[in-house]
Amino acid sequence: MEVKIDIYTEALDRDSRHNARMAEKRATSQLISRVFGETASIEHDSEGRPSVAGVDFTGMISITHSCASCLLAVTHRSDISIGIDAETWREQLTRVASKFLTDEERTHYLTPALLLLAWTTKEAVYKAARIPGLALKEIQLPVPVVESASFTATARGKKYTVMSHSLSPTEAITTAYTHL
Repeated sequence: MEVKIDIYTEALDRDSRHNARMAEKRATSQLISRVFGETASIEHDSEGRPSVAGVDFTGMISITHSCASCLLAVTHRSDISIGIDAETWREQLTRVASKFLTDEERTHYLTPALLLLAWTTKEAVYKAARIPGLALKEIQLPVPVVESASFTATARGKKYTVMSHSLSPTEAITTAYTHL
């Protein structure tokens, strides 16, 4: 059964009067209001996972921020946990690859585009996993690399469906979900 995940976006207003964190909070609030109505607000549980309050909504959400926008992933199913991550390529990913990729993954995820895919996949799966203390190296990517926009990753024996949306060789959005 196909799982429907809606993705909404809001531009970040990073003008000189506001710092980046405030711009992200403002964009997130605007997205929540636009998608769920004016009475909706965002709450976070003890692990920092977001949820929607103030309206009749029993699904799951995930939020990410990129350089220019805030993205909100929504599923209306309460039995599906989702995660989203958006990133722009930065050289730092090469320097920290050994911290988030296993030795075997590092021999396959070599190019900037593949490192970006690996990072956004692990971040999206981490959010969907909802497992306190889960290390990014515990999230296993397909080896060799799957040449498909949809593939499976695993973490602590559980499977996650991953959908990668490369916007360009230097920008990617990845969503992940699993059944609870």
